[in-house]
Amino acid sequence: MTLVSSAVVALAVAFVVIAALAALLSVGVIAHVVVTNRRARLMRQESIGTYYRDLALGH
Repeated sequence: MTLVSSAVVALAVAFVVIAALAALLSVGVIAHVVVTNRRARLMRQESIGTYYRDLALGH
């Protein structure tokens, strides 16, 4: 069995917490973008995939 110092464990826990917060934040931002662009997408009668694929490839 390998002993790990408490500082390494604390850093690992902090990293996991920050990664989880970043994941939640990114899901929230993606949901916000999808909801705000819904009206324009529906007016153009495009699916979610078609609308965002055109935006991504149009740059």
